[in-house]
Amino acid sequence: MVQIVHIGLPKSGSTTLQVLWGHSMNCEYVNINGFAEEVNQRLLQSSDNTDKLFDEILGINLPPPDFVSPKDQIFSSEVVTFGAFEGDAAHLNPVRRQLQAARLSLISSRLLVIVRDPIKFLWSAHAQHIKQGGFSASHEFFKEKKEWLLHILNLRALIKDYEIFGFDVVVLPLELLDRDPS
Repeated sequence: MVQIVHIGLPKSGSTTLQVLWGHSMNCEYVNINGFAEEVNQRLLQSSDNTDKLFDEILGINLPPPDFVSPKDQIFSSEVVTFGAFEGDAAHLNPVRRQLQAARLSLISSRLLVIVRDPIKFLWSAHAQHIKQGGFSASHEFFKEKKEWLLHILNLRALIKDYEIFGFDVVVLPLELLDRDPS
């Protein structure tokens, strides 16, 4: 049995892959959105005591509870990256990544990150902002969300933080899916 953590970057085919994995007879898809949101919540509440926080995060049970399955398991969420903090809490993003990596390293040492052409990502993120009720012109959106977007696109930091916890990181471009959907 193989266990893979897919944290995808937002707007990089994560939902499509999750639907495929969810319908697959060969693997078990485990949604870890709740885990990513719980890490964010705990960090915002206890950011002054990171040692205690690491212990708490290591104890979070991932859905379903960690168990042996005959199928390959794929733990996936784009919230791990898309849920990055903004504004006054942005300085917590490196700790946030490390907390997530520490807990996820207890279930796997394989990390899959799907990336997208950064320009296409930026335009897609803006389109989603509008779809969700935002009305910013693109230049306003990019100015307002600059720090958040740069954090998401900082692959060097993401890879480093996961490698520190023993992950073998594989980065694949979304464009591979465009070239050969099968």
